[in-house]
Amino acid sequence: MTNAEIAEPVLRELLETIYRCISDQPPSIEMVLGTAFIDINVIPAEGTVGQLLGKKGAHAAAVRTLLHATAGKYHVRLEFSIQG
Repeated sequence: MTNAEIAEPVLRELLETIYRCISDQPPSIEMVLGTAFIDINVIPAEGTVGQLLGKKGAHAAAVRTLLHATAGKYHVRLEFSIQG
């Protein structure tokens, strides 16, 4: 197994837990795995983009920080985006 395959379920669970607390309707999460790279796209439910971003992007920045810290533990590079 590659590092990305090991880290993927951990990162998915982290995102799902965070967004369950922040948003009324949790977004769908798409992950594309490479050998040492994970591309994460969060697709918000209708009308919940503001809840996911927070004021001036505060929620998005905090989530990005947590994801990068967790990905670093598994030696995986990460690309994170919120569609909207």
